[in-house]
Amino acid sequence: MEKSGTLPLISIIVPVYNVEAYLHQCLQSILDQTYTNLEIIIVDDGSTDHSPAICDHFAALDARVKVIHKKNGGQSAARNIGLDTASGEYIGFVDSDDWIDNDMYETLYNLISQYGADISACTHYLEYEDGRPTVYRSKEEIMTFNHADVMKTLFEDKIIKNYVVEKLYKRDLFTGLYFPIGQVFEDISLSYKIFDRSNKTVLERILTFLSIKRFPKKIFIASFESPIQCLCFLSKHGINSDCCLSLASIGISPFLLRDSIPGSIPFTNASTNNGSAIPSPTI
Repeated sequence: MEKSGTLPLISIIVPVYNVEAYLHQCLQSILDQTYTNLEIIIVDDGSTDHSPAICDHFAALDARVKVIHKKNGGQSAARNIGLDTASGEYIGFVDSDDWIDNDMYETLYNLISQYGADISACTHYLEYEDGRPTVYRSKEEIMTFNHADVMKTLFEDKIIKNYVVEKLYKRDLFTGLYFPIGQVFEDISLSYKIFDRSNKTVLERILTFLSIKRFPKKIFIASFESPIQCLCFLSKHGINSDCCLSLASIGISPFLLRDSIPGSIPFTNASTNNGSAIPSPTI
């Protein structure tokens, strides 16, 4: 690895809320990165456990760490403050109950540098606290995507996931973009806008990121504004593959949601694979 002074600064944004059991290992995994020219922005979103003290402890240990304490406003608000604070040429995100291999950001930066990409990505493995087996997702290969291909691949949410974690982004891709406040699946709402600005994306399918799954998913009708906006965005941009016909990946038909969410984008502009308009449902 080059000396840190010759490498561009990477800003890593870590939103924190009541994760004292996981936070130390998460933050230590970031401090231990082989890519050392880092700005580590920890945003404590009004935690009521010992998380604020842990954040301050790491700030005292390492000058690269900046801690922001704020009133609770949700993960989107915390990430947005991180974006406003970031001064790096590249942006990365780590959730505070996950941790990363010590060469993850070196790997991601090298991919961007070698392939002239705007975004690089890796893959991850899952561990479940309820005792289910660990899930591994890796094929040990490098894949590159142009703009059109990455937009289709992103929405399919299989090879490239809609998470903002496990990726490295050029900072200017976020100009004028923020995570939506008060909306779940906020990664989906922003990811397709960021990738729409990318001319080239590179993915190395190696395991460098560990995600701990603590809770079963609880899905509510109001949760689906982000996937709906993504669906309509892709339809308007002429991406009429099968993945644009339903929200099957989360088990919900878009027809059932069209008029259920105040302010959501209607499906009048969505179309089928052969270019014909999707008919409105009878309710």
